[in-house]
Amino acid sequence: MCDASGGAFTISLPNTGSAGYRFTIKKIDASANAVTVSAPIGIDGVPTLVLTDQWEWVEVVSTFTTGQYMIVGRG
Repeated sequence: MCDASGGAFTISLPNTGSAGYRFTIKKIDASANAVTVSAPIGIDGVPTLVLTDQWEWVEVVSTFTTGQYMIVGRG
């Protein structure tokens, strides 16, 4: 859970080196500050995802490509 009421920030996903690591990131505050999610190689082909709305979330899982993640859920 991410509270950006004190300012925007970035969550940097780790370079896992193997598949199957799952992370869920959720923005819990109503501020205009964004939570940016980044991965070493990318998430579904893009370098970052940005969560801007309260209760917005994304679930990602690491792939066999080191540092790459794919989105498995979003809301």
